[in-house]
Amino acid sequence: MPGRLPIDELQPLGPDLYMVPGEPDGRFPRSHAFIALGQVEALIDAGCGQERLARLLSTWQPDLVILSHSHPDHMSGLWQVQGAEVWSPAQRADIFWRFAGQSVRFVGSDLAATWIKYIKAFTGVREADADAHFDHGHLFDLGGPRLRAVHCPGHLDDHHVLFEERSGLAFTFDIDLTAFGPWYGHAESDIDASLASIQRVADLQPAGLISSHKGPVMHDVQQRLTRYADVVQQRESILADLLRTPLTLSELVDRSPLYGGHPYAPEILRLWEEGMILKHLERMQADGAVKKQGDSWAIT
Repeated sequence: MPGRLPIDELQPLGPDLYMVPGEPDGRFPRSHAFIALGQVEALIDAGCGQERLARLLSTWQPDLVILSHSHPDHMSGLWQVQGAEVWSPAQRADIFWRFAGQSVRFVGSDLAATWIKYIKAFTGVREADADAHFDHGHLFDLGGPRLRAVHCPGHLDDHHVLFEERSGLAFTFDIDLTAFGPWYGHAESDIDASLASIQRVADLQPAGLISSHKGPVMHDVQQRLTRYADVVQQRESILADLLRTPLTLSELVDRSPLYGGHPYAPEILRLWEEGMILKHLERMQADGAVKKQGDSWAIT
């Protein structure tokens, strides 16, 4: 590893691959960032925390920045990077990265101003530009590491996984293997697409998974992916139990069966939990498991 990289800030992952742990542990509103070193040196995502990223960039500047998707906790420090070529996903490239477009996309027009206030305070994100865009199948050949983009929507339209072809490691970003399970709270998010993307990662037969909020998972990879996907069915079982007594969507959100409460930015967290619950209800309705009676939902 070049001496100009701060060794104590990095966790080795594989040949020429390193993790920059997010402050303090990669949880939202931070995420782990990654470094790939070849003839071209790349920073992958830039949401590890403003202070940590500043320390890294004080001794090292990447040639290339690759952004997995446009959630602000993955690119909040992009404004600090100087002189690097920035690549973002082709999906939603027209609003990368502008507060006006992203806020309406993520929370709708009514809560756009509230979201901008919170996200600036939580992440320090600023508006930024990308130089180029990539899509499914694009190869970042760094003259060492070889990162193949795999489009994995469901969490977000523009969410991608990067498969490092030499080591067999899959950088799965927000297919994150946390105990919470898959997240699909936006209007564009989709449960079935999320499950298909998890299966797409499994089909890669990766030697290990490197996620943005969990970090490296090097053992029992297929079993961990299965358990992660199984959270979807567990959520539907929880909702079915609650709906033994008919409840409105608002009453379900009050019980917060998925989030377990809304400790900050409650209007935004409620919106996202409502979006996830409604997606489940519509999916269960299509399967004949629940029915809607007026404003209330109940098991059949």
